[in-house]
Amino acid sequence: MDGCVDYSISGPAFECKFSPVDQVAPPIYSRRILVFSRDDDNENSRKQAVFALRSGLQRTVNEFPILAGQMGYTATGWTIKSGQARLRVKTLDMSFLDLAGTNFSEAMLPADAISSVPTLQDPEHEWHSCRIQANFIRGGLLLVISINHTTMDGYGITKVIQALARNCHPQEASPPSANHVVLDRSALAASAEAKADVERLDAYSIVRGTINLGPATSSVITTRSFRLCPQALQALKDAASPPPEVGWISTHDAVNALCWRAHARCRYGAKMISGEEMARFAFPVDFRQLMRPPLPEDYIGNAVLMTKVELPINMLLGPDGLRHAAAAIRAGVRRVDTSYADNFIAVAKSLEQPGQLKINLKLDQRHTAFGSTSYKSFAHSTLEWDAAVGRYERLRLASGVTGEGMSIILPVLRDGSWEVTMTLEEELERSLRTDHELMAYAS
Repeated sequence: MDGCVDYSISGPAFECKFSPVDQVAPPIYSRRILVFSRDDDNENSRKQAVFALRSGLQRTVNEFPILAGQMGYTATGWTIKSGQARLRVKTLDMSFLDLAGTNFSEAMLPADAISSVPTLQDPEHEWHSCRIQANFIRGGLLLVISINHTTMDGYGITKVIQALARNCHPQEASPPSANHVVLDRSALAASAEAKADVERLDAYSIVRGTINLGPATSSVITTRSFRLCPQALQALKDAASPPPEVGWISTHDAVNALCWRAHARCRYGAKMISGEEMARFAFPVDFRQLMRPPLPEDYIGNAVLMTKVELPINMLLGPDGLRHAAAAIRAGVRRVDTSYADNFIAVAKSLEQPGQLKINLKLDQRHTAFGSTSYKSFAHSTLEWDAAVGRYERLRLASGVTGEGMSIILPVLRDGSWEVTMTLEEELERSLRTDHELMAYAS
């Protein structure tokens, strides 16, 4: 099986009007690289894997018709209509053993080779809501699932991946019909009682026109992954926690604080930032359970918003900086309550083009901008894929696509370890790999 072969997957007709929150989501493809090992890797087994993926994707599209959507842009924002999902099958000159030997290095996973979508979509063209590329390598498979962020957030994408894993198994029964709540976005389009106040949304600004979201410098951007074992996670949380009588932070807060400090130390050492400046850190918060009533479990539309915290760089990098960073992040999480989410929706609804409400982290002073997102709770390692597809090993992201200064907490591994990816300017990579605090907890 050489070159590439494309398959089009149609689904049931559907109607879906994006909510204002969907329109605020960045118009990007969220690309997840699922890495599989395949012991019985030959031409016949690859054909069986393709059959499993084709039939599995068809069943999944029947469950989630929006995956076969065709997106276009109008004067008021993005729209979607019935179209087709795409599956591309390709062979790459790479071996699973070589990839595993580098801890599944993102440097071996260039976006343009393993997927057929750009990171950012332009409004001049129509776009598929879902494209999947199955890249066969010697002894393995790189299954790249690219879903447009406007159609759903990370929670929704994980629901799709769970369904795809289930549907790749041979099935005699007909697939379940589409649940109304999967497509209905009216819960976040209804009038919010809150008065719109963009000043309360510290991570957003109303911006008209096109924004350059590319790298801040001409430097090459690179991504590296690190692993934190359960013992290291506990030690990190202990080091980042305040006294019990003062407050509480989560392990998740501690990992984000560790990455924030490591990124900032690299830039500080390279004289890209000074101690007198303010370091800013933005991250998403899911507000499904903050809505009144809470959103249903099967709501796959966007239901996250960004929040942002700040610390003076001298404080962030000081002796107690890990605790200060973790406490600031926890305060940012607590700040997002029901009224905060209602105001976010109200501001988005107040705009003729909700997409004008943009994350402001990198609108200016990009050198002091840092951020994160998290796939930690997306339990990919618990999914049972059909044997023809292979054994799931890791989740990875294409190198550099998340932007400099960003970190992403990946799904928990089978042994309880966490992984985190960190994206930065290539000239800072050595500083990151030798960062004393990061290396005390990560490998």
